[in-house]
Amino acid sequence: MEGQYPVTKNLMVMVLSDVKTDKDGAVRISKYPQINRSVKTTNESAVRLLYQDLQEQGQKLDRVYAFATQAVQGCITYRQEKDGKTISLPYHYEGQEITHLDYTRKCMSDILGEDEWRIILEPHLGKDNVSLAMNRTLSYTLRIAGQIQDDIDQMRKENPDVRIVLHADCTGGPRHAIMMLINIIRLLQYNDVEIGSLFYSNWISSERAGKIERINDVYKFYNLIAGAEEFVNFGSVKDLQGYFQHRNISAELDDLLLAMGEFADEVKLCRRWRFVAAIDHLKQAIETFEEKWKHVEHRLDTVIESNDDIRLNDMLMFQLLPQIHKDYSDLLREHGPLSLIKWCLNQGLLQQALTLYTESIPDFLFDPDTGFITMTEDEERRAVLEKEYKEHGKEYTKGFYFLNRFGYGEEAAKKKSEKAVQSALENQKKSLRPLFSSLVKEHATFEEAKEAFHELDSSSDIVHIQNIDVLSDVFSWSCLLWDDAERINAPGPYRILQNLILDMYWKNKGAIPRNQWPDVDAYKKRKAVIGFLKGQIQPQDIVRLAGGIGERGSFNVKWRLIDSGDFILHTDPEKFNHIIDAYAVIKSERNHANHAKEQQGVFDTAESLIAYMQENIQDIELLCALRGEK
Repeated sequence: MEGQYPVTKNLMVMVLSDVKTDKDGAVRISKYPQINRSVKTTNESAVRLLYQDLQEQGQKLDRVYAFATQAVQGCITYRQEKDGKTISLPYHYEGQEITHLDYTRKCMSDILGEDEWRIILEPHLGKDNVSLAMNRTLSYTLRIAGQIQDDIDQMRKENPDVRIVLHADCTGGPRHAIMMLINIIRLLQYNDVEIGSLFYSNWISSERAGKIERINDVYKFYNLIAGAEEFVNFGSVKDLQGYFQHRNISAELDDLLLAMGEFADEVKLCRRWRFVAAIDHLKQAIETFEEKWKHVEHRLDTVIESNDDIRLNDMLMFQLLPQIHKDYSDLLREHGPLSLIKWCLNQGLLQQALTLYTESIPDFLFDPDTGFITMTEDEERRAVLEKEYKEHGKEYTKGFYFLNRFGYGEEAAKKKSEKAVQSALENQKKSLRPLFSSLVKEHATFEEAKEAFHELDSSSDIVHIQNIDVLSDVFSWSCLLWDDAERINAPGPYRILQNLILDMYWKNKGAIPRNQWPDVDAYKKRKAVIGFLKGQIQPQDIVRLAGGIGERGSFNVKWRLIDSGDFILHTDPEKFNHIIDAYAVIKSERNHANHAKEQQGVFDTAESLIAYMQENIQDIELLCALRGEK
């Protein structure tokens, strides 16, 4: 390992303990066989063991970061009985009083010089201040971690290839000091610092001896929890596999981790059929692993009794399964295309959801068993369609080919549809501008605007406004401005929309220049923007806010598949058309993201697209339910 890095810097962090004294005024001495010597301070044992380990590796301890509480900054005292009372007396070192902090440093002066110490002092915040109070733990954490990070940044500036290893003594300080140290360690680990040895010194007062424990396994338990959370939230298994990599585990757990890894790969690659196979393997592996342990009585108690590493590691995983069951329940019960898409949406895996949706919904809609839309019953025409698919569509699934590729070769029908679409587009665009302006003048709310736009949208079965909700958000934002002009300086949830509108505004003559905008009074800004929305905004900008006006997917399907008689619809036409319209919008959005198109997509946030897709999935499920009732 050392050969890979020209320089290794070893750092150690700790909370200092106070120095313990006896009634006779002497400092307590403890033997620690691991370092073959006695020590006078709690932290000294762990520091000396690390120093000893590093020397054996040809390395050194470069920095020690010690947090000194108010108590440690004070002078050492001892208690003594006198005249029936307990009194506190000062401890003297070389004839003078000495603080716990200075005494600790003197005890380790043979291995640590002044340059190696970095002391972080707890501030004194008044007479009622409590040393290392719980409510200040986070601020102290940031202060210590910040000091360490500053030094690390300097080390990396001097040598970009330097290897930084952080060690810790978790023994000293108040009871909750270990929580602070763990926070520091995790924060620095996040910033690419390697974690070395973590120590805890157990002192046996009756024997005046102690044992230095390495507690890295306890700390790594946090990685296990983080790994399980990572798998539940994102389908990633990297941290879980890392935790169990060099541990003794059962064959059943090994297969479970393998299945989780396969599933994680397929989440990333999003190959639909392999995705389904990976889920099947995951389901089987979970069932096999649970079956191994669920009938073992007192399985948790026997972990302690058996001292069996395999059982211990299996039980750790066993404890994590309930949440995995909960979050993967849809997939583990059944995994049709809708459940796969819903799971990806729930986990925030938007690109995977878009891919699965675009590729699998056509097959779902054209599935002979589902029966939403099927080929004509005319055998001769069916044969022609099957031949067409074999010759031109075999690189696609059958549903995807007929929904998205078939039928464009009929020139007469194609020209007729193009003419109808162009005429409808012009009519909608002409109608949208005056409607938008009148709604602004009327101070319309989101609901009022949405209803008006839906009414306009439903007037055409050829084209549609692709995202009415985003367009209606303009009126939610303008209502906020009427209530409080200052909202224009604090965009909040409408920040993306506001920035888009301002970009349009600044392109108009007479607009307040962009470089002067920050210094302009909020009321003047409001007047300018509302005036722009009332009369200066261009029709193409309103269409842009609406995500575009495009051909309805249902109209496209109608002239290519239904009007020709090649395909027959077996469900409610209005509901089916609504689903196909949404499919076309979502497919177009996916193409914007995946095919490097310059045009803006329909949705301005991931949340709005996820909500749109979830609503469409619900519509499909409703259509399935209606089909099942017939």
